[in-house]
Amino acid sequence: MRIRVLLALVLLSAAASPAVGAEFVPGWDAEAVYDTNVFQTRDEDQFGRKIPKEDDFSLRTGPNLRIREKQGDLRYDVGYQLRYEEYARLDGISEFDHFADARGEWVMDDLTTFSLSDSFGYSSSLGGLFEAGLAGAAPIVIPARVRVTTNQGLVGMRRRLGPRWELTLNGQSDYYSFSGESDSSTDSSSHSMSGVLQVTRSLSRRLVAGFGGQFQRQTFDNGDVAPETSTDIYQGFGLLQYQFSRTLRFSANVGPAWSKADAVDVGDLEEPSYVPVDLASCPRREDGAPFTSQAQAAGFQTTGPRCNFLVFQDQAGRTFFPLRAADRIRVPFVGETEAEGQLSYFGRLSLDKQWSQWRGTLSYSRSASNGSGLGVSTIVDNLSGELTWTPTRHWTLKLLGGVSMQSAISELRVQQVALRPAVARIPIVSTDGIVTTTLATVGVPFEISSGDEIDNPIDVRTFRVELRGTRRISRNLTADASASYYQQKSSSDFADAKRNYYRVIVGVTWTFDPIPL
Repeated sequence: MRIRVLLALVLLSAAASPAVGAEFVPGWDAEAVYDTNVFQTRDEDQFGRKIPKEDDFSLRTGPNLRIREKQGDLRYDVGYQLRYEEYARLDGISEFDHFADARGEWVMDDLTTFSLSDSFGYSSSLGGLFEAGLAGAAPIVIPARVRVTTNQGLVGMRRRLGPRWELTLNGQSDYYSFSGESDSSTDSSSHSMSGVLQVTRSLSRRLVAGFGGQFQRQTFDNGDVAPETSTDIYQGFGLLQYQFSRTLRFSANVGPAWSKADAVDVGDLEEPSYVPVDLASCPRREDGAPFTSQAQAAGFQTTGPRCNFLVFQDQAGRTFFPLRAADRIRVPFVGETEAEGQLSYFGRLSLDKQWSQWRGTLSYSRSASNGSGLGVSTIVDNLSGELTWTPTRHWTLKLLGGVSMQSAISELRVQQVALRPAVARIPIVSTDGIVTTTLATVGVPFEISSGDEIDNPIDVRTFRVELRGTRRISRNLTADASASYYQQKSSSDFADAKRNYYRVIVGVTWTFDPIPL
């Protein structure tokens, strides 16, 4: 789909008459980056111990290629960026990223305009699979790279129905794919398609009002972790735009939204059973402690069975039972497969103000996330602000900030599996590091005890602030810098996590003179 959209725009560009405005614009970009938390690790592990964070400098550079036509009834702009990022201290995580974008506009006649755009990315996302270890062993972070593929395609048409009326039709497709390099069970993807119909009328020189509706279909493929889920979202809305003055503008778009998740087509579940592991047979970390993570990492021995997948802790919190997944068994799913529909509201409010050298925007929005990364449809509430200062035509300073909250649209069906007790002789590592052998009770999945639902399984709060500066040094050379802070807190009935980082970027962009085509 994304390739066809990009190809369609290229063909439109090639089919255009050889206008004098068509040009090729090459360029090069280079920037130095400092990140205080390269792998985006959370602050603490499940035992409340601090997880070390890796900071590092990196150099990110690559070419910019663009073909554009800015004149005539058919205008287009097609670009490609290649980026390579090299880290100064950390090994094995440098990688190439690819980005492409295209947009076109066709003025069919005085009343109708057709537009088409697409944005594609194939990039690396760095994460940390932290190895919590057993009691007495400090947690460490193991680098993990995920390839992220994103694509957003939009098609739209505006048609004037008279002196005061206007019809707008829009269609949008959003695709996100996450692919782990060493573990296919972490692969997941989401695809969202939506259509919008909107009618507006100019009531006066200052006031525009209208109404419309939207349908959205979201599908989440959760890989081997959970069944595929889909949600339909229907929304009706009214809109209002009011121009208080030449420098102050208010706009609002709000209405009810009904969401309904598809029934989950699951007859049974595949669950692992567990067997004890002798710590002496486990691979060793560099500090000599048993290596119990599922992740592959350079510098670790890989001989012998791993003590992976699960570590039991007794009620007193003093002993840990290392287990590994054995044969997988199937158990029947007896929980509810049908989710109830949910009624909510979506919308956006924004206020824009301009001064001689300043411009400010304050907005609040509530919408369905097109790619949550959480495997279910989610609602995002976002409050954001932007303040721009342009003291001269060569300088631009911008301050951005925002707070968002993300939660599941509907209830999450969770299967509760009863464990059948089994007695086995396994080693127990106490908090003082002494290894003993004793009898302990471990479990294997046996039967379903219930199919309970959780009303709000996901709650993610994000805060971000960024300061940017741009200086146009010459016709071809631009310098820019930014400093940002990011914090995210997530909580659910299963686990809580908090992560944060600071990032500083300083870069330059050289744009060559356009080459006429």
